[in-house]
Amino acid sequence: MQDGMPATPGPVADEQLGRVIVAQSVLASVVEMTALKVPGVVRTVPRGRRTVHLTVESNVVRADIGIVVAAGEHVADVSAAVRRQVAAAIERLLGMEAREVNVFVRDVEGGWIPHDDHIQPVREKDQTL
Repeated sequence: MQDGMPATPGPVADEQLGRVIVAQSVLASVVEMTALKVPGVVRTVPRGRRTVHLTVESNVVRADIGIVVAAGEHVADVSAAVRRQVAAAIERLLGMEAREVNVFVRDVEGGWIPHDDHIQPVREKDQTL
């Protein structure tokens, strides 16, 4: 004990001292920055004026985010990784429940698309003049 303070927490430590309110812009930044760190995500894409759409009720979050996936990446795997990592970030960094994370793949970008030898090229009909 030092300066008359008890060594163990008293009743004040057990009481709620206040609230922490996280702005939606902070939550949106966490969602977007987390998605951009996932391998295979090229960039995020806005829908309307915002890149991330959120619904927050009490401590529960529902998030929608649009992404562009790198060509040659497995779109379903990249999308699933975004969902998992965004949900984990919401829970770990903000202490909120991620009830739903929806990922909308808006496009695929890049110079390399895997070639499948079993797919025949589409040929235009011969035209005689």
